[in-house]
Amino acid sequence: MGKMIGFWGVLCLSLFSIQAHAFIFPVAPHTAITQPPTTPIFTRVHFELIDNRIFVNAMINGKGPYKLMFDSGASFAVSKILSDELGLKLGDPFPIGGVGQNQQQAWWTTVDTFQLGKLRMQNQQFLVTSLDPVKNAIGFKQWDGLIGFEVLNQFISRIEYDSKNLTLISPELFHDPGHGVSVPISLYQESTPLFEGAVDGLSGKFAIDTGDRSSLTLMRPFINQNDLNRKYAPAIEAMTGWGIGGPVPAALTRIHSMEFGESESVNEVVTRFPTLPGGFFDAKDLAGSIGGGILKHFNVTFDYPGHRMILERNKNYNSPDLYDRSGMWLVQSGKFFQVHSVIANGPAEQAGIQPGDVIVKINGRPTPSLFLPSVRERLKNPKLNLLTLTIARDNAQRLIFSLRLRNLL
Repeated sequence: MGKMIGFWGVLCLSLFSIQAHAFIFPVAPHTAITQPPTTPIFTRVHFELIDNRIFVNAMINGKGPYKLMFDSGASFAVSKILSDELGLKLGDPFPIGGVGQNQQQAWWTTVDTFQLGKLRMQNQQFLVTSLDPVKNAIGFKQWDGLIGFEVLNQFISRIEYDSKNLTLISPELFHDPGHGVSVPISLYQESTPLFEGAVDGLSGKFAIDTGDRSSLTLMRPFINQNDLNRKYAPAIEAMTGWGIGGPVPAALTRIHSMEFGESESVNEVVTRFPTLPGGFFDAKDLAGSIGGGILKHFNVTFDYPGHRMILERNKNYNSPDLYDRSGMWLVQSGKFFQVHSVIANGPAEQAGIQPGDVIVKINGRPTPSLFLPSVRERLKNPKLNLLTLTIARDNAQRLIFSLRLRNLL
């Protein structure tokens, strides 16, 4: 039987989620950090927030810097391309899966040194697998691997989504700021943080996945048990992300309130009801999972030793949870963007755009000069109402389409 990777298979590998994310990574045996407990660590590094995902620069075996996703739903992993570049020795291959329906090959390897800021770890086991399918589906320019549990389990990890800083602190150096909301957490499948929360008053256990680009995903058993399809009547069905295993379709709606205990919540949250049969979305011991779309409303401190998460509202709190207004899912195809799918009766389909169309220009700008995750963010902007696309169809014909964007949720 294949192993699952990261929590949501960086669904997205969250789409990296890409819109959801789910890896369910196998967790490697724990190895000690270079410094003994008497040498505490305090280090702060800047990160990029791309597609609601945290990317940091790190060194591996003295080389780099490499761009790694900081993913609470994953363990150490590197791409097969980077593994080959570094000449890492691989163990026997084994299959892994994610949130999609397919499997792919993976290996274990040992990394001599891993360095993030002042943190230096030795002899760490890393998973090796191809990240290219997710990388292209999301449009990342560089994505070399992931870090998660091995760091989170040993240090207090503070993510400042507003200033884009990640701070790692040895527990003995940590001083509780005394403000913010403390939410008790446990570990799901021994690696992914979990909290007791509620969706519009319906309580359950929710995973916390910084590698998931989406806001909230509910599990099918929780949806069925509470008759949520009837209650919310999801308005659209769309391809919502891409992870290890392939694309992830879902029905989409909004819930009124995602509640963290009794004293914190986020309102009007875009929520996915997965339609892909089988796999992680059928988990009976989870109500759902929250991702970067919710987490970025706070500065988040993960305190695994103290079994808690501290949420401090930041400048993003109460900003609208926006959703794509074009009705199409784009992937990177060489230098250009390609239409992977369109929403039934959405703006793209109504304008005549078809899956397989290659987008050459957007509003007159050649797509090779554009960054796909930034384009996705712009397609959520309620101030953008008209989009002009120059499309290559059947590898030759050039067509121009005008899309009148509108709110779909």
